[in-house]
Amino acid sequence: MRARVVTMVVTGALLVTAQPADARRTPVPALTGVTTITATTSGYVDVVVPRDARMSPLVEANPDVRFSGSGRFVAVWLTRITEDPNVYDGLWAYRLPSFAGGKTMVYGSTTPGPTCTHLPNEQLPLHTDCTYPKPEALLLHQGRYRLTILTDNAPISVRLSFDGLSGAPTTIRPARRLASSQKALAQRDTVQDRLVTFGDVMRVPARSDVLVIARATWSSQPVLREESVCLRSGQDAAQPFAYAPPCYGGHASTSRWYVNAAGQQRDTWMGYVSSSLGDERTFGVGGSFADSDGVKLVGALAVALQLV
Repeated sequence: MRARVVTMVVTGALLVTAQPADARRTPVPALTGVTTITATTSGYVDVVVPRDARMSPLVEANPDVRFSGSGRFVAVWLTRITEDPNVYDGLWAYRLPSFAGGKTMVYGSTTPGPTCTHLPNEQLPLHTDCTYPKPEALLLHQGRYRLTILTDNAPISVRLSFDGLSGAPTTIRPARRLASSQKALAQRDTVQDRLVTFGDVMRVPARSDVLVIARATWSSQPVLREESVCLRSGQDAAQPFAYAPPCYGGHASTSRWYVNAAGQQRDTWMGYVSSSLGDERTFGVGGSFADSDGVKLVGALAVALQLV
């Protein structure tokens, strides 16, 4: 049996919005070569990258990102503030919960960037085909960014080291608080050892993303494999197989099936599903794993974070 960590997001991607007028009059802190972000609760602050900044491109064991403090799942990300949907500069780093190995993972905009071709031609770009070369570094171009930090309602700090930025080491704290919550998801219904579901009810803040992190062990060469996540109303959460695919009657779901999956294993999957959830409510959050040769749940966690 092989261990696998699956990370799935329900109810939309993390968004960056234009700053309110009063925020533009507030002094904006600048990142330096060594910048430490500290927080007890989740929140965000707008910052400036005064010059192009680089850091190691390593996804695991990145020497330029260090988390300290407690929390099951903690994260920090920087997203460039722009009205151009074709421009992306950003950094996303998170530390997995202990049942998922506790590793720190780092992703972001890379250099050299991708080479893209519009198909069938530049005048009629129905599809874009991109080639991604091996990254030499993560790159944040000079500009204004939104820095968001996610905590487990306990003090944490994140140290970021950048090449290209000078100045004395600085400490930045979020200026605005964001509501967040985390909930362990228990194993629920099974079909022998071929399907296992997990889930529980949790209070989800208004206008939130819900992230599900789950880990299972399964066979190395299954004929059929499945992984899914499901968001449903709280009163329906106790139904048998409420979190089995395809999440009948749910508010949002995402799933992926693999056939003849030998040699196609991946370590992490990020799945996004959009849903309109404007008010704070209690939801059932969960998901499932299936394997034609047997599967076992190791652990699962739901994380809700209010959108900016």
